[in-house]
Amino acid sequence: MVAAMFGAINLPATSTWAVMGAKMRRFFGDPVRLKIFNIIAAILLVASLYPMVTGLLAK
Repeated sequence: MVAAMFGAINLPATSTWAVMGAKMRRFFGDPVRLKIFNIIAAILLVASLYPMVTGLLAK
């Protein structure tokens, strides 16, 4: 019973990840798109650290 529930939940989730991964591979096949994505991801990563760093410096 538990295995059937696990399979019923896991199969669609795993399939969704696989399909999205295949589509992302095609989308990021273009070096310009990949570069833009990397720059945006780096900016968002640094921006997410800002509140933590400013909170530590304020103490």
